[in-house]
Amino acid sequence: MRSLSKPMRGRKKVPDYDKDKDLFYLYNYPLQVQKAIQEVQGVAGIIVYDGEVSDEEVTFLSQWLQKHEGLMTKYPLKELKAIFLEISKDGIVTAAERKKLFQFLSTIASGSKSDPVIDGIFANNPKVAFKNRIFVLTGEMEFGPRERAEEEVRKRGGVVSNSCSLKTNYLVVGNLGSEAYKYSRFGTKIEKALSMREQKKSEIQIVRERDFVGAVTRVGSVR
Repeated sequence: MRSLSKPMRGRKKVPDYDKDKDLFYLYNYPLQVQKAIQEVQGVAGIIVYDGEVSDEEVTFLSQWLQKHEGLMTKYPLKELKAIFLEISKDGIVTAAERKKLFQFLSTIASGSKSDPVIDGIFANNPKVAFKNRIFVLTGEMEFGPRERAEEEVRKRGGVVSNSCSLKTNYLVVGNLGSEAYKYSRFGTKIEKALSMREQKKSEIQIVRERDFVGAVTRVGSVR
């Protein structure tokens, strides 16, 4: 009788699936880290829109970090983990810790896109006011969904319109890293705003999304 402890002659060797799984994980690890970085940049952009970090958002980030624990090896993941380690020491989020977290999220929220150089189109260091001002938003928003940006305008007493008119105060342009803007292939909203401005029919300001978000974080809700 053949012993069950010895392999039968001619039987195929059972693949070492655990070893294959480990190799697959190591091979894809850099891609997983990069994906996590892009994801946290997107999350950071959504959080900083309203100028604060809520308790719910702190909890969400904490759970997100736990889920991606094995990927915390590069900036900004490693630094974000360190901030949460400090927060978790006493389980209480102090005002100073909340401010530090918000400031850090603000620095990483822009992602990998960069502003194109377009002379004479965007307002330089614009002073964006909200109350009773009319905003039009165009392009893919880099810091979060456009609906979120529109809601932040309304919360601060502003008005959102779908198209530019002589009464429009600000045209906020998203997706500043797109090739279309770099080579002056503007969308219809930008072309209309430029035309009105050149004909001196309107003093509409064309604002980069980055400047808009900066104004949102400085101006609290009027509700």
